[in-house]
Amino acid sequence: PVYGTGVVFYLDQYGRIRGIMTWGLPFAKNGKLNSLLVDRLKKVVATNGTISRDQHRITIPMVDDSQLGAEHLSNETKYIASLALNGNSKKSVQDESYHKLPKPLYRFT
Repeated sequence: PVYGTGVVFYLDQYGRIRGIMTWGLPFAKNGKLNSLLVDRLKKVVATNGTISRDQHRITIPMVDDSQLGAEHLSNETKYIASLALNGNSKKSVQDESYHKLPKPLYRFT
């Protein structure tokens, strides 16, 4: 069994995002689906993470910003968790409480 909360990005052999799995995060409130969360997950998969790279570019200085990196996915995980827990997209990547979300214990990249 898996305990706690988390987000996993499924990549194919070419490094393209093919799916996202979340657990322990609310996706509905009072029987109503969190459409902001679901739409964000769809956009990340549909754009192969480009939306993540573009949104988090400010907080992640990279030499080659055309590449999606582990830092982008880490920040996207925090953003997804924020959408799930707060139910809105008002938190920005510069918000102090946004950066207080913990980093994963293990990361395989």
